[in-house]
Amino acid sequence: MASKTLPIKITTKNTERIDQFIESWQDAEKCLVRRATASGIKAGVKMAEKFLSRILYKKDWIGLAVCYSQHAQNFPSIYRGTPVATQIVIERTSSGWFLRSIYRGDCPRASAELSFCNLETKTDEILDYITTNTTKIARS
Repeated sequence: MASKTLPIKITTKNTERIDQFIESWQDAEKCLVRRATASGIKAGVKMAEKFLSRILYKKDWIGLAVCYSQHAQNFPSIYRGTPVATQIVIERTSSGWFLRSIYRGDCPRASAELSFCNLETKTDEILDYITTNTTKIARS
């Protein structure tokens, strides 16, 4: 079901469309707790941008995918079972952030709200560029 209407650009104009899509997906999956919302996705985008702005130039964000769980939390050891939550994957393109996929997965710990799906690949691309262009960089 997700592949028919995704990707959806994450904008204020699309908030209602994102909420409708997430609600219909979560209802079809019979999700009762730890559900995602459009406002939660926007919070994930802001959190990703805040983190990425400290380590990469904005032009290098293109192509990065971020897995976000709005309900990441630490559960007490008395809790039996593995809690699950609706998680989303957003991707940065040249025209903005897009909702790429949505799924139910193990609820991550509070310290792991964000996980970057392909940050290592992006780092390798940047390092390859630097190492192949060191003479050009040194001359400038």
